[in-house]
Formats: sequence, C-alpha cells, structure tokens
Amino acid sequence: MAVEKEKSPSVRISQAAFAALEHLAKVTGKSKVALLDEALAAYEERLFWAGMDAGYERHGDAIRADMTDADGSLADGLAGIPV
Repeated sequence: MAVEKEKSPSVRISQAAFAALEHLAKVTGKSKVALLDEALAAYEERLFWAGMDAGYERHGDAIRADMTDADGSLADGLAGIPV
C-alpha cells in the first residue's frame, strides 16, 4: 500500500517579506515555517485582544455596572471566623 505524501501548501509573498523571513531565520536559527507559524499565532492573538478592547469600549459602562453590582456578592458573612 502506497503512503500518500502530505502536500505542503504554498503561498505567494512579496520579495520584501521573503527577505525578512530569510533574515529572521538566520538571526534566530528557526525555520521559516516556525517563524511563519509564530507570526500568524501572534497576529491572531493581537486581533483577539483588539476585539476584546473594542467590545469593552462599546459595552464598558454596562460591564462596570455589572462589576459594581457584584462587588458585594462575595460578602458571605464569614469574615473573622477562624478556619
């Protein structure tokens, strides 16, 4: 039974991006694939947090009000009771 070889996807990038990728590979000792994986993960995380920040900007007052309402919810009356 023949084993199929996994295909490597190919994506066109600019010459400047390729030169930067080669430079980073030399400087860090990491493979180009590893560098691209790390860069994409970092970009995805940056987009996630930008979305979180935007949502907080849109709904910040409501979130702060909810947090203020919840401030007393942990007061269970057990303060001062030895554990």
